[in-house]
Amino acid sequence: MLEEELTNYIKRKVNFRPDLVEKMVPKYPPICTRMLVDNNWCTMMLEENVTLINSRAKEIGKNEVFGPNGEAVPADVIIYATGFQSTRFCTASLKVFGKGGVELSEDWGLEPTAYLGLTRPNFPNFFMTYGPNTNVSSGGSIIWCAEIAGRYIGECVASMLRKGYKELAVKHEVHDEYNHYLTQELKWTAWDDQRCVSWYKSGKFGKVTNNLPMGLEEFWARTRVNLDDFNKK
Repeated sequence: MLEEELTNYIKRKVNFRPDLVEKMVPKYPPICTRMLVDNNWCTMMLEENVTLINSRAKEIGKNEVFGPNGEAVPADVIIYATGFQSTRFCTASLKVFGKGGVELSEDWGLEPTAYLGLTRPNFPNFFMTYGPNTNVSSGGSIIWCAEIAGRYIGECVASMLRKGYKELAVKHEVHDEYNHYLTQELKWTAWDDQRCVSWYKSGKFGKVTNNLPMGLEEFWARTRVNLDDFNKK
């Protein structure tokens, strides 16, 4: 229903011009990527001095941008993104090594997973914030999620001090069960739609590795420290 409503909105705004409708109506469902608010962008496409090109740029020249077929478009100003790699957790500025010398990015490969987005088997005493599947994309505050993660980590450290543990490492079965649950929940979302191409996905099979598929109340309830989830030493 939402897809139909938004499609009709775009069509009306551009006077049902077939050339613009073809370029402007997404081929993927709403919420697949971040939603934008139309601040007259649609009707701007009808101005005589506006040309909409929705193909990829192949090359940037001195005063023009070249399209995939070599066509040149004059340009005074170019705005573009550079190297946004949202799914490469904990790889930009440091290397993390776990049991047996395994490096984190090699251990979880192209589709990162973690228990609660916070910790991973074979990496004792290693915790992170804003890890895999902790991005809030359906409302709420990512700052709140970071605070919940900080509380969880603090409680783990406090438990280690109280009980004299030297190591805490989440159990494999706990990690696997949680991530199986995430996979099942994500199947119901637009993010997991096969038509959806976004920075929420990673890996060969386009797994959603960024987004949290549950409400914030559920995430809050799940981040209550249970030492039975961990191998202790």
